[in-house]
Amino acid sequence: MSEYLPNADDRQAMRAFLARTEVRLSTMHRIAGVFLNGAGLLILFPVFFRDAISDINSVVLNNLAPLYDRAQHTRLTTSTIVDSILYLALFIPFLITLTIPIYAFYLLLKDIVYFYFAGHSPGFTEKLFNPRFVLSGLAFSTDESPETKREIMKHQYESDLITFIFPFAQHEASYYDQVKTQTEDFIIPETRKIEALREAGVFAATEEPASQHEFNRFNTALGLAGFLDRTLIEEVARSEISVVRNALCLRRLVLRYIKALLMFVWTTLLSFILVSFLSKVPPLIILPIGYVIW
Repeated sequence: MSEYLPNADDRQAMRAFLARTEVRLSTMHRIAGVFLNGAGLLILFPVFFRDAISDINSVVLNNLAPLYDRAQHTRLTTSTIVDSILYLALFIPFLITLTIPIYAFYLLLKDIVYFYFAGHSPGFTEKLFNPRFVLSGLAFSTDESPETKREIMKHQYESDLITFIFPFAQHEASYYDQVKTQTEDFIIPETRKIEALREAGVFAATEEPASQHEFNRFNTALGLAGFLDRTLIEEVARSEISVVRNALCLRRLVLRYIKALLMFVWTTLLSFILVSFLSKVPPLIILPIGYVIW
């Protein structure tokens, strides 16, 4: 890490930039929130499954039923066998038209998860894999005022803030113990380990924290939130890359949404057209034509 120390003007410029990035990130997450609530896809879903698809399925099954009865009570004829095979073959394109839109919706959900969660939070060891929310905890920069930073940390560990983030039930709070054990303490930020806190003057060098167990839970919770004590320069660098990451993820998310929406609209529209023709045209004629057009 460079030993460069920014002057007062540099710090003011970085603070202004951080404010701008917060606005940009907030805008991006508002856009992503539209996809999280489903937008137009949730409107198409009931139409897609309840009306058009179920109607086509009913027509095919209703035409298969007489063929099945005929095969049960009379001898099988070539015509009956061929008709049965053709109707059963119609289920192949039917399943394809059903599966592809659902798969497109699955990919959209996957991209939403990728947008909101990161497998690795910057600043933590590469040995740790613990997916976290992409908007991490925010700490007062360590180089803004070391004395103020130390007093802030002292207040966090000496007040009831230590239990503020824990669930009320003890068996739920023990979840942090499990995470700490499973990650071999890698989840705890380096600056929040007991030894580092002593070196920083948060605890006296000879003092043994009375509530070390709760402190470890607290520090584990900070790690789960992606919380790190960064310098102002490190915070600016992370904010720059966060905007880039969100822009790339949002670009893919919008394109994926458009593809999924078009797939649902086209499949639903074509299904309604096919249903309107099924009452007048034999299914073995109209359905293959419709699936070829699809």
